[in-house]
Amino acid sequence: MSNQRRPKMKGQFIMRPIDFIRSPSIRVASLTVHRILLCLESELCHHGGKDNGNLPHTYSQFEAAGIHRHAIGPGLREAEALGVLRVTQRGVAGNADFRRPTLFLLTYLPTDDGVPAGDDWRQIETVDQAEAVASKARANKSARYVRLRPKSANPLVPENAKTSAGNRHQETPVFGAGNRHQERQILGAANRHYF
Repeated sequence: MSNQRRPKMKGQFIMRPIDFIRSPSIRVASLTVHRILLCLESELCHHGGKDNGNLPHTYSQFEAAGIHRHAIGPGLREAEALGVLRVTQRGVAGNADFRRPTLFLLTYLPTDDGVPAGDDWRQIETVDQAEAVASKARANKSARYVRLRPKSANPLVPENAKTSAGNRHQETPVFGAGNRHQERQILGAANRHYF
């Protein structure tokens, strides 16, 4: 038996169980999910390996890590559906008095009291099942997004707007529902004074 010592790792590190690495959930997870997990693992290291379940992270922090803003929502839904993380508190955007970040739990790592976080990813047993769950979660848009999306071809004009024959100046624009550049053009045309 040799007296060679195992080399020590420098800095902080995260351990991932080999069952988790080989699981169907991780095998089918998108690049966005992997980036989200890296962000949250980094946050866990920043907290000294504590606070799994209370890991705060904002959209801005995910963006700074290289995740496109429009990919964050689908990626979080996919990760939660695959069972690799849980959202323990939904965040709220707004002014400083009401703003709060979303809090996350990594299900493949233990919590502060040493209890396994749940291993939700073990419930998915096959790659086919994981692919179906992931694609359904990515496609599932939130009810808020669907409600705010304009129905008409022109987002500034409601579908039920009454117009006279060929006179577009009587259309009622719906501000805040579409392109701000178009809103400025309409407002500028309506408020133009000639001296």
